[in-house]
Amino acid sequence: MKIENKYFGIMAALAASLGSVAIAQVAAPTAPATEVSPAPVQPAPATPTTGPADAVAANEAYARGNAANTAGDAAAAITAWKQAYQLAPRSGAGLQVAMNSAKRLGFAMIDAQDLRSAEAYFAAEAIISRRLYFLGETSARRLSEAVTHWASGAGAMGRSNESAALVFYAQEIRARAQAAASSQILKRDAEFKADSVEAVRVNVGGLCVTSHVEMLASLVSCQDEAGARTEAVSMQSRQIIADAPPPPTKAERDAADAKKKKGDE
Repeated sequence: MKIENKYFGIMAALAASLGSVAIAQVAAPTAPATEVSPAPVQPAPATPTTGPADAVAANEAYARGNAANTAGDAAAAITAWKQAYQLAPRSGAGLQVAMNSAKRLGFAMIDAQDLRSAEAYFAAEAIISRRLYFLGETSARRLSEAVTHWASGAGAMGRSNESAALVFYAQEIRARAQAAASSQILKRDAEFKADSVEAVRVNVGGLCVTSHVEMLASLVSCQDEAGARTEAVSMQSRQIIADAPPPPTKAERDAADAKKKKGDE
């Protein structure tokens, strides 16, 4: 069955620090001691974890997955998209392939009725998209789309509060991007009420949905996921506070008290 980009459940419904990959450097053995001190030994060049060959292979695997999907071979498509994700370099172009592969795999898991895995893949898509957005290598629209997919996955797993926060986050991403574009044209700063509210401390718990699919850890971590979820919930909380009506003035409280006393008479 051809995998279709269909949504489910709740479909209505920016920065955490970026993870870095430490590469070990191996030092060559020092020369035997002599009367003359030897020159300092330089470490051997680090071996990159990915390179041009991996980028080519990742793109080829992604293309194979798309072709298999078009041909209706879901199993081959899933295998190829997984290969593309795992081969993708940890660079802008490589992350683009990984992001798109995660998206495809998310929809594939929907068709397979594996909603837990679908949520994991969609979360990975959103986390990678968020990273690319802060690097200036993807658009607000693409990030918003990915976050909406994640919101749908959370909703399908019954976590309505988290889904609602992610939906709000996706909408806020689009709104702020549109406001930024308008402010450049109008030469006027965009203003958001929530920005006047102090940072809100939120607790998103220890849930890590991406850990459900082991291969996702090569590009996203539970810390990445917690950072994105915290940002979404905090942003929603600040907006709720900003939208709340102001507390009543003394005159309004006195009038209410007088009306209550009159009613008691």
